[in-house]
This record gives sequence, structure tokens and C-alpha cells, in this order.
Amino acid sequence: MADPPGRVTRRLRALAASSADGLGWYTGLLAEAPNQVPYSAAEYEVLVARTIRLGAAGLSPPQDVARLLRTGPPSRLPRLVRMLERMIAAGQPARDVWAALALCGEPGLARLDQVVRTERDMEGAARALHEVDPARATDAIRERVLVRDLPVRSVDAGVLKGLTEQDVSLLAENYRRGPADPDRATVLAWTGHRLAKDILVGPEFAGHHDPAVRSVALRALGMRAGFEPDDETDECLLRAALADPIASVRVVARTMVQVRAAHSPTTQAFLDRRATADGLLEEPVLLPVTEGVDAFLTRLSGSGPGHRLVLEMLRQHPELLSAPADGAAGERIAHAVDTLVREALEGRRGLDTVTALCDIRGPAFVSAALDALDHDAAGRLHTLALGLLRAAPGREDVFVAGSRHAGLHPHPLTGVAIVLYDLAPGRRAELLLRLLEQLSTPRPEAVRVWSAVLYQLLSQCDDTERLRLRPRITAATERILLLLPTPSSTQKAPDRPAPSDDVWRDRSCSWRTDAVRSRGAIACPRPGGC
Repeated sequence: MADPPGRVTRRLRALAASSADGLGWYTGLLAEAPNQVPYSAAEYEVLVARTIRLGAAGLSPPQDVARLLRTGPPSRLPRLVRMLERMIAAGQPARDVWAALALCGEPGLARLDQVVRTERDMEGAARALHEVDPARATDAIRERVLVRDLPVRSVDAGVLKGLTEQDVSLLAENYRRGPADPDRATVLAWTGHRLAKDILVGPEFAGHHDPAVRSVALRALGMRAGFEPDDETDECLLRAALADPIASVRVVARTMVQVRAAHSPTTQAFLDRRATADGLLEEPVLLPVTEGVDAFLTRLSGSGPGHRLVLEMLRQHPELLSAPADGAAGERIAHAVDTLVREALEGRRGLDTVTALCDIRGPAFVSAALDALDHDAAGRLHTLALGLLRAAPGREDVFVAGSRHAGLHPHPLTGVAIVLYDLAPGRRAELLLRLLEQLSTPRPEAVRVWSAVLYQLLSQCDDTERLRLRPRITAATERILLLLPTPSSTQKAPDRPAPSDDVWRDRSCSWRTDAVRSRGAIACPRPGGC
């Protein structure tokens, strides 16, 4: 972008340093824009102080902090690395911090190398290092899994594909010494090597006499194949799903093959050829009067395909709860459903069960679920929140409860659910803004979730709605920053005038670049966008 006089850059810096920077949007834009005009010492210190506080409050991701602060003298980089790591203790997701360290030159890469080699929980560090220096990441993860025998999370699994055949052979020997260890099995599987597949599908482990070993091998095998076509993997999983003598092993195998079938047309075609997709893997469920109430209740209290089909039957035949087929059958079924409700409210049931209960028990279950979410201090009811958001659309109380839970107890799926919830974008934005305004203590995790969704909702609002919300957004941002402890030795930012409304009304945005568009659904907070 051509900006010879530096007028746009300096104007953007003024906006980022002022109280008009609602949700830290201008700071993020400045971090991603090319740095064409040198900072003055005072200007840089003001922006550093502002950016650090936005990051501490949860309004700026660590990547923005790193991009902006690394423009200073190189001698500041080690200090920047230490500052970013402190954000983990403040509640920032570690994987975001590791991605930011990858932007901090050699000091950041050296710290990532150390984390991958030595720390037990390094989720995302190997991937961040691999994106900048693949050879260094491979060497670090080699030491991690071969020398220190530390686990690897799925986000870093791709780095394992760089290991050599000799490395994979050593991993195989390590797995043989502890075949019931799921971490060793998945590390071997994620290498994607043919040797790993041969070991996992062979009778030594897939046919082991210990059911725990068989379960670990089958789960790792499904993870290894991902969603790529692989008839040999499908055959092994299907054989165990149909014929293993232990029910828990059959459940593991069936789950893996069904997940693959849901994502891979090749696996689904394989199941269709074997005529098992609707026959052997999912047995038909009959009415209680036909198959017997005891069998019906057994499926209702269990899990898996039979449980889901029974729930669907109760949806379609609510009379089963009130019109007994033989004697007290209806009363027994109603009692079983009450037990199911209690388990769901305690977080012990899955998403399909919660969704079905919203239909079967209606408003009474929804009200009880909302109350349970309000009292979920331990953050164990993610599935309940997700089920409500999916099964009870268009309700403000459900959206607020789900959003509050997603903020106080962050979970990726509930975060997505509040983005997709069926309620007008402007109304959702206002409800999220109210949650931000009600904060009385620093809650960076909640601010991070709510502000990210608010970004996306603003892009769906019209000009009038955005202009109406703008003063509240900027005021809420400053209020959130005031909740933070005041640093003892931070230079105070000089007072700067807030931009006039023409900054929001001007449609010719000079700052719209590919880097800016990569920030997500909202590319510009002004009415009408860019």
C-alpha cells in the first residue's frame, strides 16, 4: 500500500492510542499493516503500553502484541518473549502464545525449541515452530518422543510426519513395551508411516488378548488414517466393530469407523458394499410392546446407536410416556427419562441426549438446564450448553446463558455455537455487549470469547446498528481496561481526541489489505465495512 507522506499510518497510530479504539480493533489493524514509517520514542512507548493492556484484558491476541512490539529495537525481543509467556498464567490459551513467540525472532524460536523438547504440556508449540523452521521442529519433537517419552497433542501431530523410518522403528519398539499406553500408540500412529499401520492392524495388537490393548490400537489406527481412503484400516475397524467379544472394544471400533464414514465417501462406500451401514452396525429398535419394555429401557439407559434410536422414538411417540402399553410400562419409561434428565443436567450425557431431551421434556428441561448452567462453577457442562444452543433457537435467555458459560468456561464448540445461534445479529451483539459491561473484575478469557464473536456480529449489522452500538463498545473497552491493575511504571498515554464520525462513515478505507482481511469475518468496523 502506497503511503508516501505516512499520513494514513500516523492517523492509524493515533486511533490505536486513543479511547476510540473499541475492542482494540485499530491496534490489531496496526499490528498487521506494514510498518512504513519509523516510530518516535514517545509514540512507540504509548502504543506498547496500550497494546500490553489490551492483551492482558483479552482484547488483543498475543500475535498482535508480538507483531506490534517486535518493531522496536532487537534488544527488546527477549523481554517480549517473557512478557508473552506471562499471558499464559493470565489465562491466554497457550497455543496462541506459542504462535506469537514464533514471530519474535531467534529468542522466540529458542524458547519454542525448549518447550517442545522438555515441557509436558506444549500444545501448539511444535506446530508454531514448524511453520517457521521445520527442521528445528522435527529435531525437537524427535527428542521429545524418543528420548523423553512425552505425549503429543493432535494440534502438533503434523510435525511427527517429518520423522525418519529409523525414528518410527524406535517409536514402534517403545509402543511394544507399553501397548496399553494411548499416548505411545497415538504418537506412533500420527507419524503416518506404513510401518505404524502394519503394527496397528496386525494381530499382535488389534488381536491382543487384553481388551484395553485392542481398544488403544484401534483408536490409534483410526487417528492414523484420518479421513484418507484406506480399505485396510476400514476392514480392521469394521471387523472389530462386528466381532470383538468385548462390548467396550466394539464401541471404540464402531465409533472410529462411523467418524471416518461421516467424513470420507470412500469409507461410506466401503460400508455400503459390505451392507452393514444400516444393518449390522445399528440394530433396529422396536416399540416396547414388540420387543419388551426391559430391552427398551436397557437401550434408553445405555449409549450408542440403540440409545439414539430410542430417543428418536420418544420424540415421535410421546404417548409412550403417558399411555402404558402393558401395565406400568409408561410409568417405568417416564422414570427412566427422569433419570436421563438428571444425568444430562449433571453433565454425564452427550449432545444427542441433551438435544433430544429439549424436545421430549420441552420448556421444563430448558429451564432446568439454564439454572444448571448458572450454577456450573466447575465448568463441566459444556455439552449441556451446546445442546441448548442447538435445540432451543431464537431465545435470548438461552443465548445469554450459553454465551456466559462459553466465556467463563471457554470451549471451542460453545464458542462456535454462539456465533451460529439463530437470533438476529444486532440483538446478539447487544446481549454480548451487556455481558462485557457487567464485568466487575478482570476476566480475560471471557473478554476474549465475547469480543471475538462481537467482531463477527458487527460485520453482519447494518450501518445504523453499528453507529448505535459504537459509543457503548468504546465505553465498554475503556471500562474493561480500567479493571486491570495499574502498572507502577508505565508511561501514561497522552490525551488524544476521539475520531469524528466521518472516520466511520468514510467508505474509502485505505488500510484494507490481504493481511487485514485475514483477521476474520469482519474486515473493518465502520458502517458498511470497506
